[in-house]
Amino acid sequence: MLLRADQPGTALGLLLDIMEKSGRCDLCRLVTTALHRRWRLDEHPNADLHGIECSIYSYTCGTLDPDLEEAKQSHRLFLRISARPLEITRTLEASNADLLPQIQLLDEDSHKFRRTRDLHGRRMADTVDVELVKRWIQLCEREHGSACESVWWKDDDGGLPDFVRMVDVQQMALVTASPGCRYVALSYVWGGPGYEYWTTMGNVNARSCPGGMSNCVLPMTIRDAIHLVQRLGERYLWIDALCIIQDSLEDKAAQIHIMDLVYGKATFTVFAASGDGVRAGLPGLSEGTRPPTQHIQVIQGLHLAIPLPSLREAAAKTIWNTRGWTFQELVLSRRRLFFTKDQVYFECPKDVWCEDIVAESKSMQYTTTPIRPRGVGMFLRPTRSITSIPTHYAAAVTKFSQRRLTHGSDVVAAMTAITNAMTKGYDAPGSDPKRSFRFGMWITQLDYALLWQPVIGAACHPRRTVADREHARWPSWAWTGWTGAVHYDDENHLTGIASPSTHPSPVESLVSAWYIVAEDAGVAELDVRRVSPIILHDRDPRSPGVYDKSFWGQEYYGSLLHVMAVQEAAADPRTRE
Repeated sequence: MLLRADQPGTALGLLLDIMEKSGRCDLCRLVTTALHRRWRLDEHPNADLHGIECSIYSYTCGTLDPDLEEAKQSHRLFLRISARPLEITRTLEASNADLLPQIQLLDEDSHKFRRTRDLHGRRMADTVDVELVKRWIQLCEREHGSACESVWWKDDDGGLPDFVRMVDVQQMALVTASPGCRYVALSYVWGGPGYEYWTTMGNVNARSCPGGMSNCVLPMTIRDAIHLVQRLGERYLWIDALCIIQDSLEDKAAQIHIMDLVYGKATFTVFAASGDGVRAGLPGLSEGTRPPTQHIQVIQGLHLAIPLPSLREAAAKTIWNTRGWTFQELVLSRRRLFFTKDQVYFECPKDVWCEDIVAESKSMQYTTTPIRPRGVGMFLRPTRSITSIPTHYAAAVTKFSQRRLTHGSDVVAAMTAITNAMTKGYDAPGSDPKRSFRFGMWITQLDYALLWQPVIGAACHPRRTVADREHARWPSWAWTGWTGAVHYDDENHLTGIASPSTHPSPVESLVSAWYIVAEDAGVAELDVRRVSPIILHDRDPRSPGVYDKSFWGQEYYGSLLHVMAVQEAAADPRTRE
C-alpha cells in the first residue's frame, strides 16, 4: 500500500499490534523499524506504548522545480501517532531530531508515479561515492556565488601568511603554503596525545622533503583524509597535528592566531564526526568501515526506505560535537563535508546535500527540500544591523561554553579564531583583536558582554584555575573565568515580561568609562562602544512597556546597572577579580 497525494490518511491500528505483526507483514515491519529508529526505543526499553494508535498519510516533502504541480512533486509517507511518551519527546527535542517517523520512495521507482528523481531516496553503496562528493563541491562553487566563496570578514585581499604549512598529498611532504593556494582543511577529535605522528622540531625538516611523509605512521583519520583529498583531485591539505610544530610554543601561538583564515579560506573542510579519536577513520571511505544502516523494504514492487537522520541530528550525537576546539572550525568553514557513521553530508551557507536523498539543485530560488532546514548551520554571517551584532557573539559563547576542553587553559585560544573574525567583520576597520577582546569578552560591546549568566541546573561553576607564568585565576567578570556552560538568555526573567519584543537588553551605557589594569601594571582605558540612551515616553498605565517612564520608575529603574571591579595588577599577590 502506497498512499497517493489525493488520498486521506489511513488508520493502521494500535502500535503494539503493528509491532507484533512485523514478523509476517512487510508494511508492519517497515512502520515498526521507522518508529523504532525515530523514537530510539533501544534507549527507552520501558516506554509505555499501550493504547497508542498509528495512521499513515502522504504529503509533499518539497520541490526543486517551483513550477511543478504538487501531484508531481516528491511525497513522503508520514506516521501520525496518537500519543508519544514524555521521555521519548524529551530525547528527540534534545537531539534536534524530527518528531514524525517518515518513509521515502527510492528514486529508482519515481517514474512509476510519473515523477522526477528529485527529493526521492537514493540507494547507498557500502562505500562513499567520491564522484558524488566531487559534484557537490563543484555545484556549490559554480552556482552559489560569493555567499559560499568569499571570506567576508577578511580585512584585505592577501593570502595566508608565509609561515603556514600544508601537506602536499602528491609529494607527501610538508610545504609552505602559497598565498592563494587552494586547499582542504580537516576537523577531527584528537582523543589524546599523538607524539608518534605529530610534527615536531625534530622531524619537521625531514617531513619537508619530497616523500618525507610517505613512511610516517599516521592514524586512520589522517590517512583517510589524505586519501580522500587525493581521490577528489585536490593537492593541499591542512591538518593541525602535522602543519603546526607541536613542541614549539612560538609556532603554535602564531598558528592559533590565524585559524580564522586557515578554516575560512579552505575550499572546504572535512569533518571527521565519527568515533572518539583520530584513529576512528572516515566511515565509508574504504570497504568494511561503514556498516549498512539504510533500511529498504519492497512493498507491492516499490522500494521504500527510512530516511537516515538529518545532519543536525547526526552531528548532535557525536563526540566531535562536544569538543571545544572543533567549534571554531565549524563556524568559520564555508563548505563542510561531514563523515558520520551513517552517511556523508555536504553543507554550505546555501544548501545541504547527503547520500540518501537526491537533493542536488542548480537553482535555490523558490525551492524547498526536507534536509536544507536541518543542517548544522551556525555559519558566521555578515550583518548590517548594529543591534544584532552582539547576538552573534552571545550565540557563539553559549554554544562554545557547552563544549569540553581537555585543558581548561585553552578556553580563550579555542575561541581566538572566532573573536578574530568578529573583530575584522563587526568592529571598525583596522581594529586589533587583542584590544577588542580580552579573556574572551568583547570589550567593544562590553555593556552586552557582561550580561552572561551561568546555566542553571548545569554542572557546578568553580573558578577556572590556570597554572601559567602570570596568574592563578582569570578575572571573575569574564565568562572564561568560570568552568561550565553560560548563556545570554533574554532578560525576560528580570521583568516578568513574556513578549520577546520588549525584553530589556542594554539600552544605555550607565558607566561613562571603563579601565583595566594591564599586564605592565599600568591603568588603561578600554575602548567600549557606548550605548546611546533611549527616549522614555508617557503611555497608557494599563499597558506599560520597557520604554515607559512609569514602568522603569516604579519597579525596575536601575536594575540593569553593570558593575565590574577593576582587575588587579599582575604583580599584585591578590587574586584578580
